[in-house]
Amino acid sequence: MPERILDLITAGTRRPPLDASARWAIGACVTALAFAVVWAAGAVVDYRTQFQPLYVALVVIACWAGPGPALASLAAGTVAYSLWWADPRGLADASTQASVVGFLVTGLVIIGVCGQLRRVQRRASRAEARLTLAQEKVGVAVWEIDLLRGVVIASDDGWRQRGRPPQPGPVPLAKWRQCVHEDDRARVLERLRRAVESGADRYETEFRVVWPDG
Repeated sequence: MPERILDLITAGTRRPPLDASARWAIGACVTALAFAVVWAAGAVVDYRTQFQPLYVALVVIACWAGPGPALASLAAGTVAYSLWWADPRGLADASTQASVVGFLVTGLVIIGVCGQLRRVQRRASRAEARLTLAQEKVGVAVWEIDLLRGVVIASDDGWRQRGRPPQPGPVPLAKWRQCVHEDDRARVLERLRRAVESGADRYETEFRVVWPDG
């Protein structure tokens, strides 16, 4: 579950960039939601921890909306924390000042890390697009089998070469086996088993493909 939540939060780094109005709208909405959570938490938790939802908000905004809205959210959070949520003794107290500075520095680190993640993901997406284009031009298909999950992940050409429409995401291994002629199926699976057990670097085989129309 934590992995799925993190994947959902950071999914924005893998999406095409949104227009400016959408990005600022996301920043405003997430910041407002975080402020509401902080205010609600103030009645039941210590003032030193109640602002932590703002960290989650910064991750979401930095990943989905970019650094501009994230910095604006951080600025709003810093002002709000300084004026209303800090130590009741006020900003003149050294511990309060340290808390405010710590909140600001942590927020800047979060935004920087998320920005770097966005850049890495975009470079990976561009590289994947170029690889896909090259594969389409030369007719090369790419596929992989996850034996633990019993699923196959194949490129679009991998399915087209088997007479099937492209399948998004992993599909059951049984569906891939249906593409192999029944007279070749046992041999292909046996070679795959031996390759896995031996830890071979290469797996080569030939088989006839059964198209949907027979």
